Amino acid sequence: MRTMRSVAWPLKDFISPSKQLAQPPGQPTAAEGHGCSAAQVEQSKKFKMTTDSNHAFNIAPNLLNRGFHVDAPIQKWAGEISYAWARKGRLYLAVILDLHFRRVNGWAVSNQMKRDLAI
Repeated sequence: MRTMRSVAWPLKDFISPSKQLAQPPGQPTAAEGHGCSAAQVEQSKKFKMTTDSNHAFNIAPNLLNRGFHVDAPIQKWAGEISYAWARKGRLYLAVILDLHFRRVNGWAVSNQMKRDLAI
């Protein structure tokens, strides 16, 4: 089994300082700090469609057909690719799961979504 590579650059470069996990107690929110009410705050970016379903590429068959129950390990694996916005653009995360243990078998991070991210 091939092990997946880890990230080659510090993740702190990709974490946006504007994405705070929690507001410190007693501190005004961004809207309150500028004299606005929360109802006046508008979304800065519009939704952008990232999936192109109209293509001529081969589509992989659905071999699981929602059969996620597994009696032994290494019988069925599932994968997912997701992204998050970061300071330097998008950061892509590919994850491989063993459906028996429901745990991550491997993962890879990249700033580009190319074929070798999931391989």
